Amino acid sequence: MSYYKTFIFSVLLVSSVCGLSEHVNILDYKKDKNTYWDQAYGKALEKAGIGGTIIFPAGSYTFNNVIDIKNSLTLIFRGGKLSTKNETIFRIISGQNISFIGQGQTTLLENVNPKTIRKGSERIIPSIIDLDHVAKKASPSIMVANLNFKGYAGISGIQRRDKGSIDNFEVKNCVFTCDYAGIAHRHSRVNALSVKDCNFAGGLFGIRVMSPIPAGARVENNTLKNIEITAIRLSGGRTNQVSQGSTRDMMSAFVHGNQIIDSSNKHNLQAYVCGVLVYGYNISIQNNIIRNFNRGERIPGRKTGNQIKMPDGTVNRSAWRMENGKRKRIAGAALYAKGRNVIISNNICSNSGFRAVIEIKTAGLEPYAIVSGNILDGSSLAPHESYGIECFTSKAIWSNNLFYNMPNTAMALRSLKNNTFINNVIYDSRSAFLISDSGNQGELLSGNRLVNVKYKFIDADGKPVVDPQIPQTTPGNLVINNLEELPEPSDRNHGQIVILVAKKNDGVFICVKQNGKFIWLRLKTEQIQNPLFQTRKPVGQNLITNPMLHPANDKSFVPEAWYVWLEKKIPVNKFIKYDNKIFCIGDMNVGSKRGYSWMLTQKKTLDPGKLYRVSAKVKVYSDLTSALLTVKTDAKKYAIMNRGDREWEKLSIDFKSSASGKTEISLYGRQCGNNKKIEVKEVSLYCLQ
Repeated sequence: MSYYKTFIFSVLLVSSVCGLSEHVNILDYKKDKNTYWDQAYGKALEKAGIGGTIIFPAGSYTFNNVIDIKNSLTLIFRGGKLSTKNETIFRIISGQNISFIGQGQTTLLENVNPKTIRKGSERIIPSIIDLDHVAKKASPSIMVANLNFKGYAGISGIQRRDKGSIDNFEVKNCVFTCDYAGIAHRHSRVNALSVKDCNFAGGLFGIRVMSPIPAGARVENNTLKNIEITAIRLSGGRTNQVSQGSTRDMMSAFVHGNQIIDSSNKHNLQAYVCGVLVYGYNISIQNNIIRNFNRGERIPGRKTGNQIKMPDGTVNRSAWRMENGKRKRIAGAALYAKGRNVIISNNICSNSGFRAVIEIKTAGLEPYAIVSGNILDGSSLAPHESYGIECFTSKAIWSNNLFYNMPNTAMALRSLKNNTFINNVIYDSRSAFLISDSGNQGELLSGNRLVNVKYKFIDADGKPVVDPQIPQTTPGNLVINNLEELPEPSDRNHGQIVILVAKKNDGVFICVKQNGKFIWLRLKTEQIQNPLFQTRKPVGQNLITNPMLHPANDKSFVPEAWYVWLEKKIPVNKFIKYDNKIFCIGDMNVGSKRGYSWMLTQKKTLDPGKLYRVSAKVKVYSDLTSALLTVKTDAKKYAIMNRGDREWEKLSIDFKSSASGKTEISLYGRQCGNNKKIEVKEVSLYCLQ
């Protein structure tokens, strides 16, 4: 054994002494008239040794075989062209530091193989630099600078799962003209990534790195034109779901100063057409310009709104489509992020996006975002179910953004908590804010300016909402047409001013607290019964059917008259239990780390045109879990969410029954299971006087 070690050491020592700092010219080793340069390269490599440098003077070089790089090496190109018809030119196997450097004149590296190659069951993507064969224990650092790439893929390691990782991966001042992707990597780790000052033209993807990047990524000052699907994608690759850790594979990402211009995608319905897509823990997306990155085509005769021609010849003008009886999203955005701490600011998004211009989607599992100072042109959005910004997060600030040409709505408030929407300006939009069916809590809307906006609030179906029931730290004015629309006074609308605009006797009211109770005070001398407008009182019997009043005869786990829905195929009796006083939902271990959504629904037929109050007390046992009470009539939807303080909380909704009297009352919960439970009691439905 000692002899073996000594022999290996001696070989390495001789190689190092002879070739560590050698700079060799490949022309010195081209002695034949053969078209190919494989033999000359082999001799030059032998002379250069480990860590050496091979220089390619200006000229034309063709290789018949793949060049395997197994040790540290620097290749310097001084102009001309280097090409192959093989699956790749350079295949990196191992080595500590590997560099590809262009000097002086422009050098083109080209793979003329036009499409993927099949070798048995393996699908090979032709490339110029191949990263799919890095040895398991290797972790080379790779630097590429000042080169032009042309072919199906430029630098690619997208296919094999069992490859080794990359340490530091740096690309700068390069040009990529590739049919598939300029830079692509997946599965194994890239410790740190930097792509700066590069140009990408055409192809499905520009930068597509779907690998864990623990030390972070910087993508700065690049120009990407005519990319079909995604211009810049940085994501861990293991999962797309926040609940499963999609934000934890990259601790930091800087996407700054890039230009993304034009998308050629018109028909691919499955693809997520996105200018920038990033999943990470700390994300900064700033000072980018995204222009004409959209899908479909402009609706004839309109200045705003895109449509998509479907395979069956029909035209779709919604961000959703039907396939085999199911609704499926037609996704597309200028900027899309999932992160723990996110800043998206000072970006210009012009005529870009289809479902949304900017999306932040963390379902509240990862809070803290600032979206500020962006210009959003919604001209290319779908006329139906599209948004300028989809705000699907919590504890975020959305401020000083300028919206215009929004065919549906400027901002979608997606059901979570404690977001702040201040000082935004919205021009030429059908609506300003979309209110989610699942309710909104602790939101602040203040100082937003609306110009040529038809509706301030709409619901998920696009219908106008008079009272959005958004609790606001400083509630805005509410205009009503009759006293029946006056909401129940509570701390949710403390300080709110309500203006009654009626055929006779207009009035102004303010919600104040007196003697420990919230009341509506009328701000004029005329009286409505008394100077103080008292809280409505429930009368009659409880109209809801619940286990406290009507336990099921068969003692089953679903109370009488309630319909149950669960997100997945979970046995109901393992997820829901109740006694004569309390529902308990999500108490049992359902065999998964993630949480599940559920809904209990009861359908009633009430007296038409009367006022009712539905109430329930809820107790939530996890900060990630939330409970929701909803009412749906033929005319309107209502929703209220818990505050999440782990104490019993009363949720209450006053509503007016529709002409048909048909009413649907639901209790809804999310992220339940594995002892993240919700308890519900004292569910009631009363007529009001």
